Amino acid sequence: MRVMAVVAALVVLVMAGGVLWAQGEEPVLLQYKFVPGRTVNYEATGNGTMPMSLNTGPEAGNQTIAMHMAMDMRVGIKETCEEVLEDGKGKMLIALPLMITQVSTAVADQAVDALVTWENNRLAVTVNGQPVPGDQNTEQLTTLLKNPLKLIVTPTGAAKLDEETLQLLGDMANNPLSGFSYSLNSLTAGLSEQPVKTGDTWEVIITGEQTNGTLEGSATCKLTGFEEVEGLHCARIEGEAQMRSLKALPNLSVGGQGDSEISAMDLSIRFVNYFAPEAGHMVRSTMDMIQNMSMVVTVGGQGGAQAMRLPAKIENGQMHMEMRYKPAE
Repeated sequence: MRVMAVVAALVVLVMAGGVLWAQGEEPVLLQYKFVPGRTVNYEATGNGTMPMSLNTGPEAGNQTIAMHMAMDMRVGIKETCEEVLEDGKGKMLIALPLMITQVSTAVADQAVDALVTWENNRLAVTVNGQPVPGDQNTEQLTTLLKNPLKLIVTPTGAAKLDEETLQLLGDMANNPLSGFSYSLNSLTAGLSEQPVKTGDTWEVIITGEQTNGTLEGSATCKLTGFEEVEGLHCARIEGEAQMRSLKALPNLSVGGQGDSEISAMDLSIRFVNYFAPEAGHMVRSTMDMIQNMSMVVTVGGQGGAQAMRLPAKIENGQMHMEMRYKPAE
């Protein structure tokens, strides 16, 4: 009985000590650190499903065709600090040396498997195992992938394309491939402007002004503790975010599957980040997205045939993504 009492007393002391440690935790300023010439490499993976309905239009009786899309992807990401600006912001080069995306689309008992591979500075597209010749869309995608995006990033993670990149992309600057990804990253990887301790929360806002009038969103983030990840002392940050489109967005299509225009898009996101304060960069990030989307898909139009613009919807599409820091070997 005396032993049990001693154990109980120790448990109480440890619990009390835990409370005192938590109360005595010094706030930490979490900021991205920009070191000229430093390169940080990541590997990102993702998979998801997108239930899609396509309306055939009045000429075909306005029938609704149910489609099911499944996607798997693997992307190599290379972030290099080109310059530290006078105001403390970093001029970053974001390159994708590797991108492998497979999309399987099933309609009734028919399936189409499209594979897009970007490796060694070369883009290859196959549909059901057969090579697809290049077209304007593949040329635009090649341009996006060949030229690293240049971003101006603040120490809290807010990012925007620099003027040189905007001129290079031209109309493609409004494309989700170039705008959506960095906007989503700014939203879910944003840090507090003030020092924080475990339990503190902060808001991150993305406005239409920051995204060239295409997207807006908000996120609530919370510092939930500290952990060792990849040998680095990391702050664990959990959050929820929402993002929506502000205007119609052109959507590049490769693999002969038809062009599309996103007329409305709404995303709900839950994420967990591991940020290393001393190194000043993200170490690991996981993200779960639910997306609802309305679009117009253009099909046909080859060989002089009349193209058809058909309304389509994606409802409750789900995507899981994970990004991991790859230490230099």
